[in-house]
Amino acid sequence: MSKPYKFLNVACGGTFIQNNSWTNIDFTSHSPSIKKADILNGLPYKDNSFDVIYSSHFIEHIPIEQIESFLDDVYRILRPGGIIRLVTPDLEFLINEYKKNYDKESFKKANFITSLILDQCVRLKSGGKLKEDMDNIYYSNDQEMIKYVELLIGPNAFKYIDSNNISLFEKAIKQIKKDPKFLINIVEMIWVKVVSFFLPGTFKKLNFSNTSIGEKHLWLYDFNSLSQILENASFKAIKKVDFNLSYYPENIFDELDIKDGLPRKGIHQLFIEASKT
Repeated sequence: MSKPYKFLNVACGGTFIQNNSWTNIDFTSHSPSIKKADILNGLPYKDNSFDVIYSSHFIEHIPIEQIESFLDDVYRILRPGGIIRLVTPDLEFLINEYKKNYDKESFKKANFITSLILDQCVRLKSGGKLKEDMDNIYYSNDQEMIKYVELLIGPNAFKYIDSNNISLFEKAIKQIKKDPKFLINIVEMIWVKVVSFFLPGTFKKLNFSNTSIGEKHLWLYDFNSLSQILENASFKAIKKVDFNLSYYPENIFDELDIKDGLPRKGIHQLFIEASKT
């Protein structure tokens, strides 16, 4: 009797599938369907455990010096013939999109691309300049820019606006109810603020970040650079795919990658698949 198909969603966040085929893991959990795991400290599964491993908008948050060890671990727990599907911001697309808009003197769009590329790498406060830019676009009622942002980063791009009127205290209580261990994160953030209070202002600006966990990008990839890293981890048949297509024989990714017939997180994404021989 053949083994049942098993799929793993790594660092799933709030986007996951609840059925017997899928296992969903993340650093924290706000659902019984999500298992907590210290993902970068070794995936907690035996060799050859899964037919598919999927991860969306996670690898850009991994320190570049750890990405190969993470993919080595993914390779280890994939079954022979299994595939990995990675979704991440596409650096090549973003650079080309910036140049296209700059050459057309569409500077609002070019400037937004600049924020989209750079802010999440350098921001020192939660939300950063990207949130300020998105707030300004939304409240200016610039419909052309609103539609452009939603095209780039998905139809839910401005969903966060609804939470702008909720106090930080209310947000914290809501998160603690979802995941009581989030209280530890709050204590750590308070400790950092207390310590930083006694440091010189210039030092704080250059060295201390008030961003939340998973908010900053630590690297960005194009197809070529990510292909090379996957190849170094022994993956084969590395291919760029469309958001609504897969080399896996079943449409198991639609709920994860598609919303209203469009890419769930917009057209700025790179979808890449590779296999374990």
